[in-house]
Amino acid sequence: MAKLNFDIGARVHCTDGDCGKLLKVVVDPHTQRITDLVVEKGFLLTTDRVVPAEVVERTTDGDVYLELTGEALRSYPEYRDLEFAEPAPAV
Repeated sequence: MAKLNFDIGARVHCTDGDCGKLLKVVVDPHTQRITDLVVEKGFLLTTDRVVPAEVVERTTDGDVYLELTGEALRSYPEYRDLEFAEPAPAV
């Protein structure tokens, strides 16, 4: 499997067009693996959405390609700050 790069601010593309920007990544604190992506609202989205990393087809410099249509992306949960915590700063 090719290594995926998730650059914050990267354009996110659905199978039917641009769907927003990569706002944040969600990392499992135990495994240090990216589990989810937060896609910032854009042309196809009216709210930020959380999608599992498994729906990523590929990444390139500055772009993330999802294996979803814009309509399918809208069915994923809305992102809410209160459900996610920032990591503690390294000491």
